[in-house]
Amino acid sequence: MLLPVADSYAGASQLAGFRLTSRYETPSGIFIESTPIVGLMWGSGNVEWTLLDVAVGHVLGEGDSAPYFLGGLGLHTVHLERRSPYTYTDPYGGGSYTYDTSVHENATTLTGEIGIGWMLLRTYDFSLLVDVRYHAVFGAFDDVGGKGAHGVIVSFGTTH
Repeated sequence: MLLPVADSYAGASQLAGFRLTSRYETPSGIFIESTPIVGLMWGSGNVEWTLLDVAVGHVLGEGDSAPYFLGGLGLHTVHLERRSPYTYTDPYGGGSYTYDTSVHENATTLTGEIGIGWMLLRTYDFSLLVDVRYHAVFGAFDDVGGKGAHGVIVSFGTTH
């Protein structure tokens, strides 16, 4: 789940998402993870599709339960849409009508993430992960309010 900050993502309150990530961890605790093509976030008319994400991190510990930190860059295609009500009042007494108007903007641009997480059951064939990341899309998105696209991603997952 992505929680936008500062009225970004065209004023959306949250976006749902999923991604399929490949992760390789060295014996020293350094890992590389990548998400090629299979990442998607959506909500309130907004869609963000991952073309490629690559992150590098480090696990702080060797036991079954250990924290980690990471940072990465990506290339995403983003569609933002801002909807707002518009009320038309007939000057001749015919009443008033309210309908939604929308403006949208599309971009394929760089993204960046920094984050922390916790890995459980790390020494087994599969692990459980809890992850919090700050996600920023490097674009202003002036057509939909100019607040950009950035927020906090909270994830839960497994590795094998």
